Formats: sequence, C-alpha cells, structure tokens
Amino acid sequence: LPFITELADGTLDPAIFRRYIEQDNLYITEYSRVLAHIASRFEDIDDMDAFLKFAGDGVLMEKALHSMYVSEGTREMSPVCLFYTSLLKSQAMFDESTEKAIAICDKLAERSDEATRARMTDIYVKASRLEWLFWESAYSPRPWPV
Repeated sequence: LPFITELADGTLDPAIFRRYIEQDNLYITEYSRVLAHIASRFEDIDDMDAFLKFAGDGVLMEKALHSMYVSEGTREMSPVCLFYTSLLKSQAMFDESTEKAIAICDKLAERSDEATRARMTDIYVKASRLEWLFWESAYSPRPWPV
C-alpha cells in the first residue's frame, strides 16, 4: 500500500496522515467497546482481565491521538471505518495485544466444533480485508456517495 510505504519512508502527505488518524481515532473508540464487550462474555477471570486491559489501552491511545493530531469537533466515520467497526461489533473480532489474544482464541477454538472454527476463520479473513481497506482509505478517501 502506498500509505504504508510513504509513512515508513517519511514522504506521506500530512493531510493524508491526519485523515487516517482522524478515522483511526473513531475506530479505536468502537474497538475499545468491542474489547470490553468481549471481556464481559468470558467466564475465565484471566481472559476477562486481559481483554479489559486491551480496552483500557485503546482508550489511552485514543486520548493520546486526540491530543496530538485530532482537531476539536466530531468527525463522521468514513464508509470503510463504519463498515469495519460494524463488523467488529457484530462478530466481536479483535487483534490487539496479539500474542495474548491469539492464545485466548486458540483456547476457545480448541473447545469449539468445526463449524464454529470455520466461522471464526471466515470472520478473521473479513476483518483482515477490512483492515487493508481501512489503511488504503486514508490514502484514497471514499466519502459517502449520498
């Protein structure tokens, strides 16, 4: 993706970076809520604690991003950001603190039947595609057509 390449080599247009950060700030708000919701569904107290920490980290990141890059006033989510966060909320997918989240997911998958594991994989693939679109949309914005 040009966005990632230009971000890494320091040539990314500041306006593109701000657009991404503004949308990411909106994303993190919803993502933290999803993680807190996931935490509420765990019976294992250690898993619950881990996901509450993930959610808390998201809130801290949002505050830091807001203070550094996001101007005052509510921004509207782009179509991609709204679609992505809607998928996360509807399917409760996650990817923060990767190793711990993977361990918890693996433990849940071991306890699940084949149909549930297939659904978990399908949701992961959809979320990965939306992650790509989210990054790409900062570089090539697509506002609401109507």
